[in-house]
Amino acid sequence: MKSAKQKKSVLTISILFLTVLSLLVSLVGCSRFSFVQNPDDGKNTPTDTNDDEDLSTIAPADPPPTIYYNRYTGLACDEALLSCRPISVCIGNFDGTRQAGLSFADILIEAPTDGDKTRLWAIYTDHTKTSTVSSVATVRDYMMPVLGAFGAIGAYAGTTDTVGATGTVYEGEHLDYLHHNLSSTFEKDTSGIISTTPKALASAALGRQYSLTDQGTALPYRLADVSTPFTPNSNLIRSLTFRYSMANTVGFRYDAESGRYYREQSGAAHTDASTNEQLSFSNLLLLFHNVSYYHTSNNTSFSLDTKSGGDGYLYTGGGVLSVHWSYREDGTLAVVDDTGEQILLNRGKTYIGMLRVTDSSSLIAK
Repeated sequence: MKSAKQKKSVLTISILFLTVLSLLVSLVGCSRFSFVQNPDDGKNTPTDTNDDEDLSTIAPADPPPTIYYNRYTGLACDEALLSCRPISVCIGNFDGTRQAGLSFADILIEAPTDGDKTRLWAIYTDHTKTSTVSSVATVRDYMMPVLGAFGAIGAYAGTTDTVGATGTVYEGEHLDYLHHNLSSTFEKDTSGIISTTPKALASAALGRQYSLTDQGTALPYRLADVSTPFTPNSNLIRSLTFRYSMANTVGFRYDAESGRYYREQSGAAHTDASTNEQLSFSNLLLLFHNVSYYHTSNNTSFSLDTKSGGDGYLYTGGGVLSVHWSYREDGTLAVVDDTGEQILLNRGKTYIGMLRVTDSSSLIAK
């Protein structure tokens, strides 16, 4: 027989065995751990649960809107404008109060003509505009290459060729008021002022089966990053003036806050007659041309040499940069700096002045 001591040992072992077995059974049979609130310290103990919980769904943030940029100006624009081919109108600059529509041109190109007059190529990429553009004028031969450099359709009222005869019709895709029977596209008032609109010109271009889709012509410049304005150097130039003729002095005053150059003509602000807005630009590109003179039956005239290339200046961001320009074999315009790199422009409208080499002596920048 077992002694009392042995019986007590067996009982102790049995109790321990049952206790361990009970713990094992509870662990195996338990399908989860639970977080149980401890009333003593208010802390949670870990749990692993299979229960599905209704978690609130966090809606993803709306993606930022896509911003499209006009490739000619670098300014934000509607998506539809990305594929629009530029349309340009030749406007006479012999009386600033008679001009309308210049303030919404993306690029403005100016060239001298006989006497104290100049001509302006106002280039538009928005074909939907119904704002009036006037006064439509004749165009000169040497103004055509720079227009082609932007792949634009040119609109004008007749032409004057190098022998002084009016009536030449240029090859290519142009809209000539006098020779293309476009009386419904242009309007002529009782004082002889001819006007039109970009929308009417786009319709006329389609009627002549011209493409209104951007040709992808290589531009003569690059555009600065949206967040990084370009300043060529630390020389802050607040104003500059130059002459196309003794009677036609052009000036620009730089506003550092807006980064724009405000145009003056004959000492007064040059404004758009339809909006009374002073013309302003983010970039001024002055290109000097060799010039040749010839005689007509009535007077002596001249022609700018666009074949030989030349030098010039870029004014942007308050600074100035020397440039060199030429036309490539494919007709595109190349403008580079002293290192041979394509010039960089600030985003915004650009003025291009086609000046004679002799006009460079009138340039004053300070």
